[in-house]
Amino acid sequence: MQYGDGNYRSNTPIMGRPALEYRRRRTTGDCGQIAAGRPPRWLLLAMTLLLFAVWGNSFVAIGHLLGADARAARFDWQTLAQARYLPVGLCCLAWCLLRGRTDTARVLRRRPLRAAIGGLCSVPIYGFALFYGQGSGVSAPVASLATALCPIFVIALASGFLGERMSSGQWLGVLVALSGVLVLAIGGTVSAPRPDYPLSLAAIFVAPLAWATFTIMSKPVVAQVGPVTWNATTLAAGGLLILPFGLNETWSHLRQLDAAGWAWLAYLILPCTLIGSAIWFWLLRYLDATTVGMTVFLNPPITTLSKLILSRISSDFSYSISLTDGVGGILALIGLAITVWPKSRVSMRLEVQRARPPRHE
Repeated sequence: MQYGDGNYRSNTPIMGRPALEYRRRRTTGDCGQIAAGRPPRWLLLAMTLLLFAVWGNSFVAIGHLLGADARAARFDWQTLAQARYLPVGLCCLAWCLLRGRTDTARVLRRRPLRAAIGGLCSVPIYGFALFYGQGSGVSAPVASLATALCPIFVIALASGFLGERMSSGQWLGVLVALSGVLVLAIGGTVSAPRPDYPLSLAAIFVAPLAWATFTIMSKPVVAQVGPVTWNATTLAAGGLLILPFGLNETWSHLRQLDAAGWAWLAYLILPCTLIGSAIWFWLLRYLDATTVGMTVFLNPPITTLSKLILSRISSDFSYSISLTDGVGGILALIGLAITVWPKSRVSMRLEVQRARPPRHE
């Protein structure tokens, strides 16, 4: 039966599921994935492609600023993390105080620990791990390839904490995409590894683990407070956590930065972090965490292609693509398409029917 608060508390089955499951889905916002008002699938796919067109080039920008190409390094891994995330944190803190004060206060009151851990995973852990690895000799394509491990962590965490299940089509997409990742790994270009290269590579793999943890933690909160508020709150927290690490040295590097360096840094701050993170959580609001996590398979082919194009048009960049790079990138894109392609209309109708409340005569 239906109570005055609008919640259904009967255990009457709904297409094989109890009504309490519907109530849980309403409370956590899961029904928003199949309810009216969900963006069309083509828009979700277009925003995914746009996001990773931007994020794929972030690895190129990071490597360039850390001296991976012909130009000298503008930053070390620690100062680049501060130069990227401190302005982001300050902008988000200003938004939280001026525009989103009520929503931010509600998040901090209800989810203080989750907000702190989210900021820790998304900024210091992710940023330091990625920048240390790339600053220690891991190339941009290999670094972007490492982020393709994120879906593996997301699948495990979503299965354990969110109760999400993989369909047979999604598993097929994962297998195809992983085969592309394997081909890219075989054709990876790290010409002269240093003695500490295994440590650098291991550090890179910490980044997708941190991001997967952040994604799983964010799923229930985004459904309740919206992507903009949660994105601003966690980035502000992360910016504050990264503040104590060598601010004077970072300022010294910024004063010596040339125009090209400022352009690449602005690219990391604005589209890659402020705008990109908001799009990511917008996608997370309408797709399950497993599907959103698997979109990072787009990173390797986009990074590889961008690096190749830049090396052809500018002497400041150097890269050569192999047959395995091309084949691996194509396989990764095919796997992505299989994973996120629209379900049949019959399946969608069944999901909508399962989400409807029970009717009592």
